[in-house]
Amino acid sequence: MRFVLLVFVVACAPAYSHTAATTFSSASSCPVDRETVAPDPPPAEIAADPERAKVWSENHHVYTVTGCGTTQRFECYVSGGDAMFPWVDCNAM
Repeated sequence: MRFVLLVFVVACAPAYSHTAATTFSSASSCPVDRETVAPDPPPAEIAADPERAKVWSENHHVYTVTGCGTTQRFECYVSGGDAMFPWVDCNAM
């Protein structure tokens, strides 16, 4: 039962990193398979406290995408949809 619940929760999670990659791909004409997407780490004082780091990662969705000789940061957020199918948008920073 726990496995099914875990799959359900993961399946419903917003795809922030995927949207950052596809947004970058569209803006830079870079194929997604030639990109590297990395979440931005929390500030040092937050990273030093595991509980604060968990809260930070749940609320901050900033990704750095690198590919085809270009690097861009994106801030991503849920812009609509519902709990089952959230719509994610990312803006360049």
